[in-house]
Amino acid sequence: MAAESRRLSVLALALAGGLTWALGMLFLGVSARYLDWGVELHTLISSLYRGSDAGALGILIGTLWGFGDAFTGLLVFGWIYNACVGKPKTES
Repeated sequence: MAAESRRLSVLALALAGGLTWALGMLFLGVSARYLDWGVELHTLISSLYRGSDAGALGILIGTLWGFGDAFTGLLVFGWIYNACVGKPKTES
């Protein structure tokens, strides 16, 4: 398999992961506030994401933190992965 076919689109990976995690944080915040489901997990995550709580603004802040957290982590992961795979070889 050619090296170029194993390389990741780092930005696409980071955006997809960031959006997925942000939606998860939004769902968790809303469910903790209105359904009393996932309260312990929401409390744990709120201790990591500054400003996140069970209020409407806190849920929005947690969602934004979640996007930034996953986006940054996956951006670094994708960059390291592509560095490990190596650069595609050019034909002369």
